[in-house]
Amino acid sequence: GTWLKYVGMPFPQGGFVQVGHTYTDFRRRLDYMLERLMNDYPAGEDGYYLLVDRKKGDIVSGLKAYMRGKMLIESGIDPKAFEDDEYVEDTVLPYHISSHPYPFEVFGAEEGETFEAFVYRLRLDFAPEMDVYVILSKDEVFYTRNRVVAMTAVILALVFLVGGGLWLKVMQQHALVEELREKEDRKRLQDLKMASNVQHAALPPSSPDLPNARLFATMRPAKNVGGDFYDYTTLSDGRLLIVCADVSDKGIPAAMFMMRSKSVIRFEVEAKPTLVEAVNAANASLAAGNEDPVMFVTAWIGVLDLKTGEMEYVNAGHNPPYLRRADGTLEPLKENRGLVLAATDIARYRSGHVTLRAGDLLFLFTDGVTEAKSATGGFYGEGRLERLLAEEGKGSPEEICRRVVASVDVFALDEPQADDITVLALTFG
Repeated sequence: GTWLKYVGMPFPQGGFVQVGHTYTDFRRRLDYMLERLMNDYPAGEDGYYLLVDRKKGDIVSGLKAYMRGKMLIESGIDPKAFEDDEYVEDTVLPYHISSHPYPFEVFGAEEGETFEAFVYRLRLDFAPEMDVYVILSKDEVFYTRNRVVAMTAVILALVFLVGGGLWLKVMQQHALVEELREKEDRKRLQDLKMASNVQHAALPPSSPDLPNARLFATMRPAKNVGGDFYDYTTLSDGRLLIVCADVSDKGIPAAMFMMRSKSVIRFEVEAKPTLVEAVNAANASLAAGNEDPVMFVTAWIGVLDLKTGEMEYVNAGHNPPYLRRADGTLEPLKENRGLVLAATDIARYRSGHVTLRAGDLLFLFTDGVTEAKSATGGFYGEGRLERLLAEEGKGSPEEICRRVVASVDVFALDEPQADDITVLALTFG
């Protein structure tokens, strides 16, 4: 959104009036006032004035439009080259003046032109955000310097006090708002880092020690805190629970909802006699506590018997995983895909069944893989993932996961990662 800077005045009887302006609007109006000043009170025949933001170093107002917005150093003037200030008191308002003993090669009246000039820097006590630079032609400086500098201080004082008092307050409030925004940004980054640490701590190790199976998983968030997560745990009856999920939002709210979803799914799968009952209960619990209408979870939840290879699974609106058989045959597990979790408490789910055999690979992922975009706007897509798994789906689970992520990175090149990327691979036997 747009940051507004406000100037207000309270009334003795109560209440107040408040005016809001953007910093851009302030600079435009101040530029107009100073342009009139420069036209009405020229700095000699070739000279001019520059109004410079002291903190940022950019030119707020100049003789010609092409000067505005440039950094002062681009004009040929080095702000670090000026000598100590001289304090001048015998004027309408006191001011500080600094000079440089040698001329600068500075901007001319037209873009591309330059000329040699002596430069004087004025600082008014009541305008600490701005510096005024008076540029005087080398040929004119000896007979115009004192008159122009003194006149500039007087005129600027009048402009700021009479015509620009409100805008000066706006500018000062802008500096305050910028400082507050920087503090807020630092605090937000600290909060995101803390939430990110909590989120990653909530994920199980990437590569557990399992009987009769090998597993590897990794999650790379698009922001400091992502909405994707994976989970696995050995249930009390010895079966392995596997979850791959994606929360609809990003940032801290998604991370909090992710941790709640993970806990609820684990609890219900352990507590209920069947996987379908567990997912129905988990969905009802998540939906009942979900006050955000756009917050939901896609999830693939499977329970694997590590002895027999029999697996039951429920798909709650998630990308169907792939099963790569030992002979290289690749098949997506598209059976009984249901509604996402937490959208409504009346959703009901059905399960699918598959039996893993020695050498089979189960590959789970989130849409950050297939929806990764290239510089030309194309998607990585399911077809590219299927070809990769079919041709290069042999090896350890870690090798397969890293091949997929590397393939996505090569496809996207320098395009920023738009969504979290989570992959999980399990080989049986």
